Amino acid sequence: MASAGDYGRFLQMLANGGTLNGARVLGPRTIQLMTSDHLDSIYSTRGLGFGLGFEILEDPGKAAQFGNPGRFGWGGAYASNYWVDPKDGIVCVFMTQLLPNPGLDLPERLRPLIYQAVLK
Repeated sequence: MASAGDYGRFLQMLANGGTLNGARVLGPRTIQLMTSDHLDSIYSTRGLGFGLGFEILEDPGKAAQFGNPGRFGWGGAYASNYWVDPKDGIVCVFMTQLLPNPGLDLPERLRPLIYQAVLK
């Protein structure tokens, strides 16, 4: 079992292109393979693709979501969510334990607030 902090470190390694604290964990080509769309038109959500374990934002306008192309992440059954935007250097781990969670949109509400706080 891992903590939110552990998961954040794992995601930071992915955001860093496979390194963490100066140690190479995964090769850059592996990260590229993991975060590239492999389903093309099979994944039916407009503006989004799906890589090896991640939903990938390909077109923010079509997806109607904040973020840069290449942002990747996924959610869990109990309303947890995580995402990484390598371009802006953002790693977000949002952990909850809520089931049932009908219509819970907290991650979608949190993402715009985080992007609005980015000052670069």
